[in-house]
This record gives sequence, structure tokens and C-alpha cells, in this order.
Amino acid sequence: METAGAVADHLGLSVTPNPAFAEFDFGTWSGMSIADLDLREDWKTFCQFRSSTRAPGGELITEVQTRMVTALAELSSKHQNQTVAVFSHADAIKSVLLHYLPAPTDNINRLVIDPASISVVTLYPWGPLISGINL
Repeated sequence: METAGAVADHLGLSVTPNPAFAEFDFGTWSGMSIADLDLREDWKTFCQFRSSTRAPGGELITEVQTRMVTALAELSSKHQNQTVAVFSHADAIKSVLLHYLPAPTDNINRLVIDPASISVVTLYPWGPLISGINL
């Protein structure tokens, strides 16, 4: 929300929050360090099989992907021939890119999304076009 607000202020626009674009819910792992997670067998399984391993008390990456892609389709329908900026977090963005490529969500760790980077996806009636990742 902070990044969206800064961009909106600069452009003289408003921000419309949408929970569909929230970060991946890591459940009980939220706030744990990677060093601590790396000691856990369930974390190792999660990292290898993201499509079918749920974060304890959290989400499957396929659930994140479904909510994100559904919300993007709704935005595309509502704002035909317009540019819309959506702000989210790395794993959520990766899940969208994997959907539109298409590639299995188990490949999520093969993508890098840097903080404050831009990925560009255009949703045409004939299908998606990815013209930039991690810009």
C-alpha cells in the first residue's frame, strides 16, 4: 500500500485496495527467518513442491494464483484498453507470471522479482502478452 500510495500521489490518482492482491499467506511461518526455516523438513518440501504443499495455517501457491488471476481478469474486463497498475509481492507476482507463461507453480523459485520492480502483462482477448519481467 505504501508503494501504491507513493505512485498514486505522484500521478494524482487514488488507490483502490483489493485483498486479492495480498501477499502469499505463510501462516505459522510468518516472521520466521529463512535460516530457521531452512532447518525444517516441511519447509524443504514446501520449497520443492509449491503446487501441492500448503504453508502450515496458510495458503497453497495455487490458491494465490487463482485469486490473483481472477482479480486481474476482472480488472481487465472493467478497464478495457486502459493501463492499470497492480501492486503486490514477489510470490504473488511470480504465481501470475507462471500462469500466463504457462509454467508449473513448482517452478516459482526459478523466477526473481526484485523489490519495487515492474512486470508488464497485457491481457488481450486472444490471450496474455508478457512484455517485461523485473524491470
